[in-house]
Amino acid sequence: MQQDALVGFFLIKVLWQGTQVRNKYTQYSSAVQNALRRLNRMPRVRRSPATKKRKKKIIKAAKGAFGLRKNVYRRAKETIQRALAFAQVHRKNRKREFRKLWTVRINAAVREQDMSYSRFIGALKKANILIDRKMMAELAVNDKPAFAALVNVAKQVK
Repeated sequence: MQQDALVGFFLIKVLWQGTQVRNKYTQYSSAVQNALRRLNRMPRVRRSPATKKRKKKIIKAAKGAFGLRKNVYRRAKETIQRALAFAQVHRKNRKREFRKLWTVRINAAVREQDMSYSRFIGALKKANILIDRKMMAELAVNDKPAFAALVNVAKQVK
């Protein structure tokens, strides 16, 4: 038996270095066949660490939620998915809201100068003045003389 095992390991080494050993088991003794099978087998994958890591990430993200939503994985996952969906929508809405705010600020400042918002914007486009609404709103709030100069330029354009 020991001699058979030694021969088997020698054969394994030779076969392993040379060619593939799959489907060639039948010509060897059972000990050699088992040794060859063990060589070609991959180790068993344990998924516990990856699962724990994934679940821990979700539970951590759900911190601050009410009730079971913060510590039961299934409820926490639903909460996080919903929160991420709302976050995406609200990122788009925030851009809209800021543009509305800038428009209101510019309109209020332009009305003080006896001009309408639409005529002001149209005149600036004709004059090729490329200042965005964010900067115009900033000027309207914090630098009134500079904004008044912009309004005067817009009034002179016909």
